[in-house]
Amino acid sequence: MIKKIFTNLYKKEIQKKVTKEKGFIQHQVFSKKKIGAGFTLIEVMVSVLLFVIITTIGISSVINANNTNKKTQAMRSAIDNLSYVIEDMSRNIRLGSNYLCSGSTCPPAPNNPVFPLLVFTGVDGQTIGYQFLANGVVEKSIGGLNSFIPITSPEIKIDAVKSGFYIYTGYGIQPRVLIRLSGQIQTTGGIMTNFDLQTTVTQRSLNFPI
Repeated sequence: MIKKIFTNLYKKEIQKKVTKEKGFIQHQVFSKKKIGAGFTLIEVMVSVLLFVIITTIGISSVINANNTNKKTQAMRSAIDNLSYVIEDMSRNIRLGSNYLCSGSTCPPAPNNPVFPLLVFTGVDGQTIGYQFLANGVVEKSIGGLNSFIPITSPEIKIDAVKSGFYIYTGYGIQPRVLIRLSGQIQTTGGIMTNFDLQTTVTQRSLNFPI
């Protein structure tokens, strides 16, 4: 009887010990699983590298878009300036009279070469002059030939050899002027864009008897 009692107690102690060991083992396994659930160093480095690459590409795209926008704005500003120059010349020459080629009487057509300077009388009676300089600038003067001021923007470089005024005058010929602007537009980044513009303007008031 006593032997049986000791046997049962021994079995219970063994079961308790096994149960404790199983719990300890399960706790260790669970702890290992919990510790191993994070990212490894390689995974973190790869993630950071991908983030840096994507960020760099995004920033580069933004910078390129900004530079393109600046170049477009500069080009548009230069084109607007050329349009203004052509329009200003055309309006004043059309309403003017007494055209002088480089300050003297223009030769009769068709023997008239290109002239860098055109002087005439404006609609209000003032002397108006336009001239193309060798440094690529177009100037305008009102009220005399001692007050020339630039009318082209710094981005525009006029080719003084190709640009100028062709004046057609003579008896029985209604005076007209062919304006030619040729040169380059230099935008941000040193990009050069060629341009070649011309228009013909006829004097509005009649210059010969009817």
